[in-house]
Amino acid sequence: MLKLLGFIPDDYTCIILIKALCMTGDMDRAARVLFQDMVEAGVTPSSFAYTTYLKGVCAHRGSRLAYEALVYFRDAGISPSDYAYSAVLRGFCVEKKLEEAEQVLFDMEERGIVPDDYCYAALIHGHCKSSNLQRAFEIYDDMLSKGKKPNCFIISILLQCFCDMGMLDEAVYKFNEFKEMGIFLDKVTYNIVASALCKQGRMEEAVKLLVEMKDKGMDLDVRHYTTLIGGYCLQHDLDHALNLLYQMNEGGIQPDIVTYNVLAHGYSRAGLVYEAHELLRYMDACGVKPNIVTHNMIIEGLCISGNVEEAEVFFSGLQEKSIENKVAMFKGYCQANHSGKAFKFFMELSEAEKKSIKISSCIKLLANLFVEGDHVTARELLNKMLELNMEPTRIMYRILMATLCKAGDMRNAQWLFVRSVENGSTPDVATYTLMMDGYFHANCLSKAHDLFREMKNRGVKPDIIAYTVLLDGYSKIDLRRQHFLHNRNKKRKVTIDSEANNAIRRLWLDMKESKIALDVKCYTVLIDRHCKLGNIEEAEDLLREMIESGLQPDVVTYTSLISGCYSRGNMERAKYLYKEMLFKKIALDVKCYTVLIDRHCKLGKIEEAKDLLRQMIESGLQPDVVTYPSLISGCCSRGNMERDKYLL
Repeated sequence: MLKLLGFIPDDYTCIILIKALCMTGDMDRAARVLFQDMVEAGVTPSSFAYTTYLKGVCAHRGSRLAYEALVYFRDAGISPSDYAYSAVLRGFCVEKKLEEAEQVLFDMEERGIVPDDYCYAALIHGHCKSSNLQRAFEIYDDMLSKGKKPNCFIISILLQCFCDMGMLDEAVYKFNEFKEMGIFLDKVTYNIVASALCKQGRMEEAVKLLVEMKDKGMDLDVRHYTTLIGGYCLQHDLDHALNLLYQMNEGGIQPDIVTYNVLAHGYSRAGLVYEAHELLRYMDACGVKPNIVTHNMIIEGLCISGNVEEAEVFFSGLQEKSIENKVAMFKGYCQANHSGKAFKFFMELSEAEKKSIKISSCIKLLANLFVEGDHVTARELLNKMLELNMEPTRIMYRILMATLCKAGDMRNAQWLFVRSVENGSTPDVATYTLMMDGYFHANCLSKAHDLFREMKNRGVKPDIIAYTVLLDGYSKIDLRRQHFLHNRNKKRKVTIDSEANNAIRRLWLDMKESKIALDVKCYTVLIDRHCKLGNIEEAEDLLREMIESGLQPDVVTYTSLISGCYSRGNMERAKYLYKEMLFKKIALDVKCYTVLIDRHCKLGKIEEAKDLLRQMIESGLQPDVVTYPSLISGCCSRGNMERDKYLL
């Protein structure tokens, strides 16, 4: 083709042409230039020409094809540049094919090619995006072991991952650790950590951090000020936030629309309607025009703060109502739990506008309607969603079922379960487990058992969580029956119900056959059952088995055992278990403290009970509706009426 044009190209010209064709997405013509035109023109493609083509293939999500071509070139005696490997590796990372990316890294190392910083950064970033922080740090450690020095770009990726996963304390800790190592940290890194501090309400530390940044010769920009303003808004400290805005203007740093949006949202969330309008006027005076996001933040903020009517007035006053504004109003209604208004608003939208609403917002409304008991409207909404192809995902169905199970509404939970199956959503083990747990709480043993059988018939394998829910459910229903029968006939001895016991035995055998290893929670359920039935020896045997398997009992396990020992009158063993907990530094919870306080009161040891109550409060725990009655009853029985009045 090039010869027909009377043009004799060289390698450099062909590379430019290949790159241009790749950028326009014309991969066929790019391949023709490399494999046909250059050969016909007598130009031998350089390694960089091959690399340019491979990079183009990767840019169009063809990393696997690029890697196959790379291996073919290499085996044919053509040596693409080291950068070709880097391009393919980074392409796999962009496509979230991290195993393939790591295979390329291994391939490079096997061939003596030293991966550059971009390779490691791409892999670390890929694993962080997948929330696999452990693997990201393993790659980071591997990089260090090969003599590579970390840079602020990679550090920022790791710290941002901590923040995205809600591990804000860890982000701050690692930042200080990196700083002590003498690694240069740039403005981006500092801002990530300042943002983490702001989200935790640690504003003084955030300010100090940015002062430290300035002391190191780094200028604060609009992002840093916006981060601090956002932090103050979260704390409802709007005066400090506004002062920072004025400082920016005085310091020659022009606030951008993001800064104003953050402040507008802060005012709205605080319910400061007048101040939000004043800010809009101030923006206008500064020549900054509010955008759709500004309006949306005000609408949603007002709804969140309970000022729904003000949000409606603001929405009505908009000269042009975009689809985004309408979505914000709908979302605001949902967040404010104004379900009736949200449903009416949704139904009045056009088909296109309805489809613009996120399914998660509709799920929020569905959950609210079900909880409020408006099942007819909830079903109408779901039917409308399905008409619009707004099919909830399996996880969304599960969230709805969980809401209904928690509310004890198993009829509608079952309706949703069946509906999800009819719409092609295959229930997984988590969904079945959720429904079985709901049926057990509703005292519907047969329904739970039927679901378990259906799950196995569908080929869905129960996991340890499913078995634990079943064991716990059968145990609690059995114990409730025993308690009921015992209350009717006080002389009746507590015995093991054969139906429940047989079911538990079958589950136990199932787990053994499936080679499912018990975890702490499962052992605790079994231990608790034996303790409540008075079988302390069997409970102790399970405890020993649990420890021998490498598992450590937690506070719930110990509470069950201590309570069981108390019930059987074995005070010495209960005291030993309590001391063992303290020795292992296992933090007591409200239930454990309550069991101990109740027993001390019944033994007449009121002062010891009061000491336990003090320890409980000092540890940051609040006594519940069981704790105080136990102590009050103990005081009354000992004639300590003054203390009783104080507790009341």
